[in-house]
Amino acid sequence: MLASVPWKGWWTFSPLVIASFSCYLDIRVWFLGMYVTDHSLICKNWIRTFEVPLEKIERIRIYSVSTMLTGTFVGWFPFIGRVGMIVIFYKNGEREKSYSATNVYGRARLMRSLAIEIADAAGVKQPFF
Repeated sequence: MLASVPWKGWWTFSPLVIASFSCYLDIRVWFLGMYVTDHSLICKNWIRTFEVPLEKIERIRIYSVSTMLTGTFVGWFPFIGRVGMIVIFYKNGEREKSYSATNVYGRARLMRSLAIEIADAAGVKQPFF
């Protein structure tokens, strides 16, 4: 079908690009989240996959979600309550870095149980708030 279309510019392939991007999003949505393996923590968001070895995790915090994307600036939703996001602090050489798991939002109670599970796997013992 594309062979019969005259080559007049970049918009010739725009339906193909839009369809490819749509297929990428349709497939990627099934792999979003945080996964604990034997030796590492894998965080997959819409664009990239982040992996950190469990022994490099220093601490885990739960921050209130306060962004325009979630529609609030106070980290609280009606009928849901407080909404949290997990932030992982880890060592990269001599520097401490952090990774905000922006793809994993949830009620603060659910995020706390997830943080406890990650902390147990990484051997981190501390308060999360």
